[in-house]
Amino acid sequence: MSAEYYDMPEELDFSLRVFNYIFTTVFIIEAILKAVSLGVNRYCVDRWNQLDIIIVFLSLAGIVLEEMESDIIPINPTIIRVMRVMRIARVLKLLKMASGIRSLLDTVFQALPQVGNLGLLFYLLFFIFAALGVELFGRLECDEEHPCQGLGEHAHFANFGIAFLTLFRVATGDNWNGIMKDTLRDQCDSSSDCIKNCCISSFVAPLFFVIFVLMAQFVLVNVVVAVLMKHLEDSHKQMEDDLEMELEMQRELAEEIRVQKEAEENVPFASTQPI
Repeated sequence: MSAEYYDMPEELDFSLRVFNYIFTTVFIIEAILKAVSLGVNRYCVDRWNQLDIIIVFLSLAGIVLEEMESDIIPINPTIIRVMRVMRIARVLKLLKMASGIRSLLDTVFQALPQVGNLGLLFYLLFFIFAALGVELFGRLECDEEHPCQGLGEHAHFANFGIAFLTLFRVATGDNWNGIMKDTLRDQCDSSSDCIKNCCISSFVAPLFFVIFVLMAQFVLVNVVVAVLMKHLEDSHKQMEDDLEMELEMQRELAEEIRVQKEAEENVPFASTQPI
């Protein structure tokens, strides 16, 4: 996929197609051999094997759509491009050989319920501050008379939707201090019945942005990291316990085999002769 580019030569396109067929054939043979050796039910239970099946079906679907592309059977080119992009899932097969990354992914999947709850908390925080930003800064203007450093066409508090996206920009640290400076302008109307180019107290605006940045960038993000680290620690502890249990079972099995051999050797030879 990294070798593809716009208007590439036909020779390169043909070579990439051939390599795609070769890799797809290898993946199909691998899946069939695993299914035969492990059994279909046992093979389909493992999540990594399920990923292999998905990769095989995506590869086959992409080849079929590419071969069916013609004037007789019109196919949307966007679908073909999407299927080509889905081939990037093949890279995930490399994760099967990296036990550390696999453990980290398992930890992420286990922590998804708690991270989902924290995501709802994030949404609630953004919702509250977006509604508050519309009320506080929704009537600020940016024009030649009132130039802005951060606010603009795609970052303002005139409506709730754009205010929500603006807070995402602030949360990433992208020129949020410029947006805060725009809310601290001197040339504005601070009266209670203001309709155009209204501003608020110079104490409220910094408080609004400082509290939001602290909550979004430091508190909640660190809580998410703490949840993931806790699950990762529990996962490592579980792996160590399983390894110790496996070693203990191996020692017990070796001890039973040794005792059984000693018992067989101590049996008199005469007693083994037929009567």
